[in-house]
Amino acid sequence: MFYVTLALAGTLISIAAVAYAFSRIEWPGRNVVFFLMLATMMIPPQALIVPQYVFFNKLNWVGTFNPIIIPGYFAGGAAMIFLLRQAMSQIPKELDESAFVDGANHLQIWWEIVLPLVKAPMATVATFLFVGAWNSLLTPLMYLQTVELYTLPVYVSTLYNINNTVQQWPTIMTAAVLTTIPLIILFFFAQRFILESVVVSGLKG
Repeated sequence: MFYVTLALAGTLISIAAVAYAFSRIEWPGRNVVFFLMLATMMIPPQALIVPQYVFFNKLNWVGTFNPIIIPGYFAGGAAMIFLLRQAMSQIPKELDESAFVDGANHLQIWWEIVLPLVKAPMATVATFLFVGAWNSLLTPLMYLQTVELYTLPVYVSTLYNINNTVQQWPTIMTAAVLTTIPLIILFFFAQRFILESVVVSGLKG
């Protein structure tokens, strides 16, 4: 929960800020940068494993939570940025103009006007990010490297020992079921926002 909470908060805020910049602010080269960002979706994650590990190792971050938390603070996830950008683009620009007349700046408009109007897409993105972070196995396994720091998926995977003739299947299955409970609870509370996001997107489309 410590890892997922920090990673989710930083990633969601940074993604919302970048989506606002792409959708509500006119600046030179915006479309080119947006295209380049979308192009990163074609890069397979496996191709980045080695350079990322070398980079984080030079920063002496291996063996800490930094490699699995801090990268999200730089708006990781082009697909999520695209989703929020599309939602924010549907908000009338007249709201921004009225806010500017009243003396508001971009930060105030983003926080007080735009974000409350995209609660459903934000909840959808938060759900996707939470599920991805909660179920992440390879990245925590690579960088944490100590049992004290293991996340739940890594811990559950260590319960299965291929060298043992008799496996502790009751313990393994119990741990796997308990690991899914937060995901079920999250979906129970977020399903209304997810459905609302889908309906709104469909109507606008």
